[in-house]
Amino acid sequence: MTLMQGDKETDYRIVKIISSDENLLRRLSSFGITKGSIVRLLHYSLNKTNLAIIVGNSQVALRDCEAKQIYIEKV
Repeated sequence: MTLMQGDKETDYRIVKIISSDENLLRRLSSFGITKGSIVRLLHYSLNKTNLAIIVGNSQVALRDCEAKQIYIEKV
């Protein structure tokens, strides 16, 4: 499942990130969003176009198009 399909207040492990956009991959990596990372889905915006996650000690906001490229499994 993708990060957009996850449940709020739940921990997930990133299984893979599928994107051909090198800039996006570098941006995600700079936030610690890489394969094997544990993330917690905090909440979605009202229209589900953005979401907030916790990775490490940081809170990160992602667009829906970015979250749809991040595949996760429940921890």
